[in-house]
Amino acid sequence: MKVKVSKTYEKAASEVRKTDAYKRARVISDFTERICCRLEELGITQSELARRLGVTRAYVTNFLRGDVNFTFDTAVKISTALEMGCSSV
Repeated sequence: MKVKVSKTYEKAASEVRKTDAYKRARVISDFTERICCRLEELGITQSELARRLGVTRAYVTNFLRGDVNFTFDTAVKISTALEMGCSSV
C-alpha cells in the first residue's frame, strides 16, 4: 500500500536531507549497520569487539546505538578489527 504524503512534507523532508546533520547521521547509521552485519558474519560478540579495540563493552554498545561521536581513527580501528577494508569506512 502506498502512503500519500503532502507536498509540504515532501519539500521539508527534501530540505532536511540536504543538511550536514542529516548526512552525518546517515553515514553513522550506514557504518554502524555494516559493523553489526560484519559482527554477525564473523560470529563475533560485542564483548569480543570491545576486547579487540581495548574499550569497554558499554562503549561498543553505545557506539552501535549511535550514542558516541566517534572519530575517523576509531572508524579505522573498528574496520581493521573486523577486517572490513578501507571501503567500509
